[in-house]
Amino acid sequence: MVREERADFGLSVAPNHTEDLEFTPILDDHNVVVCPLGHPLLLLEQVPWRRLSASPFLGGSSVVGHAAKQCST
Repeated sequence: MVREERADFGLSVAPNHTEDLEFTPILDDHNVVVCPLGHPLLLLEQVPWRRLSASPFLGGSSVVGHAAKQCST
């Protein structure tokens, strides 16, 4: 809608590449892992993406795409 000038602005995650829109970061978003108490991942200070690749998880559409990309590298 921004591209068609039907909206003045939009909120989104940064795209891979675009030449016709300008993106300005408004916050620094951090991914977090949510686990039940006693889960082994809670023993780690930081959780590498590769540790998540074999586990089922829930996430919003932008998180799922990002996680899939990170787990495949």
